[in-house]
Amino acid sequence: MSAASATPSGTTRRTSSGEAMTELAESVMIGLIADGGDVPCPFDHDAPAPEKVNNQLVGNGGTLGDCMEAGTGTALYAPMKRKLKPVPYPEQADKEVKVGEHSYPVWCAAHHLIPAQASLKKATQLKRFMQKGSGANKLWSDIGYDVNGLENGVWLPGNYAVGGNGTGDWVGAPSAMDGDAEEGSVRRRAARRSASSTKLDGLRHEVDPANRKWLYVDKATRLVNAQFHDAHVDYNKFVLGVLNKIAASLKDKKKKNLDDLACRQCAKREEKIAEYGIPPPFSLIKRLNGVSARMRGYLKGRRGHAVVFTSRWGKLIGKL
Repeated sequence: MSAASATPSGTTRRTSSGEAMTELAESVMIGLIADGGDVPCPFDHDAPAPEKVNNQLVGNGGTLGDCMEAGTGTALYAPMKRKLKPVPYPEQADKEVKVGEHSYPVWCAAHHLIPAQASLKKATQLKRFMQKGSGANKLWSDIGYDVNGLENGVWLPGNYAVGGNGTGDWVGAPSAMDGDAEEGSVRRRAARRSASSTKLDGLRHEVDPANRKWLYVDKATRLVNAQFHDAHVDYNKFVLGVLNKIAASLKDKKKKNLDDLACRQCAKREEKIAEYGIPPPFSLIKRLNGVSARMRGYLKGRRGHAVVFTSRWGKLIGKL
């Protein structure tokens, strides 16, 4: 069950059969995603002493967009680095979409598939297996993960081009983002509207042929072939559920392989562990990249996935 659907232990809540099925689907999905990339022993068996490597866990959309276009990945630990193919800004987003008789620009932003502030920051148990600590049961170094790396990004359309920093045609308060300063990655193309352009009014999150907001969202997602991006609290909670599941798995592996010495390689390093601390699970970088890859698959395509959405618009489109 995702964090969005969790209830306190020992309590129940009434729910429709549809909601129950959604919760079950979320629970199954979280388990499948979290289990991807699991290995018998995630803790490093090679480094003779603590590595000098740091994490970058503060999300910034501008940095993410730059890394995607430059081909710079999430791995800061040298042995984990690999050459990556850049992911450029979508060329089709340079075009405009028509709503009625008028044309409007579309801009995209780099979205963190694992949101830094809204998900990773809250995954306190997982970060214990990512960050250098002190005292007993602490890692001897960071794992060297960059949340702004290419593997953790995807270009998604939003209302940026028609909002307050664009044409100003989107009527109403701007959509809230997820705290990773993602609007800093928006490629601001020409956004001057024609003199005959009209406002994009209408209710938010309502599918209606008379709703100009909906018509813009529909055309923008078709143009870029990706989900619309605005506030996505449920998405953040879903990813947090995945991260917490991974943390629980690592905790079990630590008890089995390190505390109970079930791993022969770890047992050979018992003196090193006593001196420096726990060897970092560098393989966690690859596992997190696997989570990002799965999430990207759910967000590409305007219809997205039946459970995972980066906007309530996406959920509505999925029901069409």
